[in-house]
Amino acid sequence: MKTISSCQLAKKVFKVKKTICRFRDDVYFDQLSVFGEGVIDIPISPEDEITSHLKELIDHPGSNQIESFANGKVKLVSVKAKKKGKLVGRELKGIKDRPALLDLRCRSGASNRQHRQAFKLV
Repeated sequence: MKTISSCQLAKKVFKVKKTICRFRDDVYFDQLSVFGEGVIDIPISPEDEITSHLKELIDHPGSNQIESFANGKVKLVSVKAKKKGKLVGRELKGIKDRPALLDLRCRSGASNRQHRQAFKLV
């Protein structure tokens, strides 16, 4: 309740442009207007963020970090290549049996072929 009150105070008294409110449960996310119209700009639930991140790490074994973009449609997965690993120093176009993590799909701009030739694992 403290963060909700703080957001209300920040908007009305201090005229801040953006407020971030932490909720333990995301059930309030669809009903933010009950706290006042435009009072809470960015609702967050750290517990949900951690749960989601752990699920991503389980879904992508061996990954160090996973970032999602475009509402989860695009994922950037960071992995550490072993010094003498099969993929180190090779261009993507030459890897026939590359794992799904290295699959590159382009929707605009240069063709898939041009992009595959431009990327090289180091």
